[in-house]
Amino acid sequence: VWIKENISAYGGDPNFIAVTGGSAGGHLCALAGLTANLPEFQPGFESSDTEVQAIIPVYAVYDLTNHQRDGLLMRSFLEKHVMSTLFSEDQLGWENASPLFRTFDRGLPVFVIHGDKDCVVPVKQAREFVRKLKKHNNAPILYAELPGAQHGFDIFHSIRTEYHLEAVGEFLHHCYYHHSRRQSNK
Repeated sequence: VWIKENISAYGGDPNFIAVTGGSAGGHLCALAGLTANLPEFQPGFESSDTEVQAIIPVYAVYDLTNHQRDGLLMRSFLEKHVMSTLFSEDQLGWENASPLFRTFDRGLPVFVIHGDKDCVVPVKQAREFVRKLKKHNNAPILYAELPGAQHGFDIFHSIRTEYHLEAVGEFLHHCYYHHSRRQSNK
């Protein structure tokens, strides 16, 4: 909400907000896009417009429930440090906090980026998230699986980081162009 109210002062367009993040930030980025304008996710500001026009989650956690059986250690960490409930006592709450279970059509362009050697968040989470997005969405869904890339691959400058940034820029230019055309046709 703050961004939409203040972005003009920084040269941005309040009608086009894109969100990105890596790891936990990627998880939050995905949730921000997939739960926008849902009152149950906006306590205290239910009527505020929280819609975003594109999301780019990078090596994100998409499934807190571990339904793919790929991270029992992750669940233990989440129960201890992140979630306010145990999974066994609140499966629905954990599903609601998992982007994997929020992939219904929102018309939201998504560009998922993940390394195939990620040892923190298994790449199969990203693959399953993208599969479900493509199945249930009518917007552009892009997936870049980076060969040999580990979790946090973009922390250090490299040619891979340069290409990653270039791809994100191209995606956002594409999204903004189509968004602007839709706005001008209204």
